[in-house]
Amino acid sequence: MTGRIICLVGTHPRSTNWPLEMEPGVKFWAANEAISKPYPGGLGRAFQLHPRNWREAERRFLNGGELPDGCDPDCFGRSAAHVEALRACQVPVYCLEKWADISNAVVYPRSAVVQTLSVPTPDGELYATSTFGYMVALALFEHITQSPAIAEIRLAGMELAIGTARERSWEWPNLAFYLGMAHGLGIKITLPPGGTSILNAPLYAVDGPFLPEDPDHWWGAAGPLRLDEDGRMARL
Repeated sequence: MTGRIICLVGTHPRSTNWPLEMEPGVKFWAANEAISKPYPGGLGRAFQLHPRNWREAERRFLNGGELPDGCDPDCFGRSAAHVEALRACQVPVYCLEKWADISNAVVYPRSAVVQTLSVPTPDGELYATSTFGYMVALALFEHITQSPAIAEIRLAGMELAIGTARERSWEWPNLAFYLGMAHGLGIKITLPPGGTSILNAPLYAVDGPFLPEDPDHWWGAAGPLRLDEDGRMARL
């Protein structure tokens, strides 16, 4: 296989250690706190796309008007140590705007990605509902416009399909859309070997959902399913 191999890394604990087992030459793109893991060959790129005061109002509301210990209004909704990690990582940090106090921050090329991918969104904007959507969209942009092309995308630490309501409803379909586009462009998609919810769901009209209490369930001839401890569908 010729071309670049990249591994996109999130923070879900199910597969965040998988990158540590990978062969030399894999380039790691990590989101949020995942930038601090010790990757073979080092981190390639970091992604921190949130505004600096991310969820400040929510955190104050839940904490009696004060920010929780370890947080400040200028740390992307994470601990203040995260900003220091971004400064110290010595790789490009993709943000939606340039931060003067993070010298290695680069602005995500949103307009160029929109024009290249030509996704027909109603408002003509980039279809990106999570950091992972932004990451895969950038990978596709580079596959199309740069050489060498991307031969393989590996996914680690991403379980949007079994996450929060927002992750399931908005973020997972967005990631799945771009994975389908990648597959159509001939890019190999490699999933975590230890089990994952990515591209893994009951077969319509054959299998049932893994939540049999769902009022809209249909078990089919095969019977109901559940998600086992390894993230795979299994018979109840």
